[in-house]
Amino acid sequence: MIRSCNPSVIRSSTRDLTRFVRAAQGGDSRAVDDLLAAIRPSLVGYFARRVPLDAAEDLAQVTLIRVVGALHRIQPERADSYVARVAQNLLRTARWRQARDRRRYVSADQGNRIEGGDTSDADADYHELLFAVRRASARVLPRDLRVIVAAVLRGHTPAEIAAAQRVSPITIRTRLLRARALLRRELGSYLNPSPVAALLVRSEVADDAA
Repeated sequence: MIRSCNPSVIRSSTRDLTRFVRAAQGGDSRAVDDLLAAIRPSLVGYFARRVPLDAAEDLAQVTLIRVVGALHRIQPERADSYVARVAQNLLRTARWRQARDRRRYVSADQGNRIEGGDTSDADADYHELLFAVRRASARVLPRDLRVIVAAVLRGHTPAEIAAAQRVSPITIRTRLLRARALLRRELGSYLNPSPVAALLVRSEVADDAA
């Protein structure tokens, strides 16, 4: 049984979440957007108090992906508890991975510090990843998602993309969730921990800060 929701995770009205989930389960696609819009700010705030902002945005998006994927089996009256449990489990896993990576780094580096400001290797890795994302997008994403991902990689925010397409920014964010899920499966070898999501999150960080 899912435990009661930690109030520090989801601050939206339980009644609203129940209504959105019921409507979404009944086939109302607008209710899915409403649900994601209602819980996303709380998720970002919850994670951002515990991890860096980039990681918080990424974890919030993964939580939303999990919620959308499990929508048909969420009990509407316990939606807040379900979201809280997913968020808490993801945070626990992220912290475990961070600790594991730190141990690996110390073991491999044997305590030596890396000095200097040469970023050529990092730049090369970034451009290699960028090329891989574009290639995978062309291979696995439908056209509507390819257009959005291409715009994000050019530096446009979800709000700018939404304005150009004359749709809601929430619609763009929802489509980005779908694109991330597809690209994660396609680019598994690059996900350490999740640079593909980080690439697609950058525009949303700028969008929220605007």
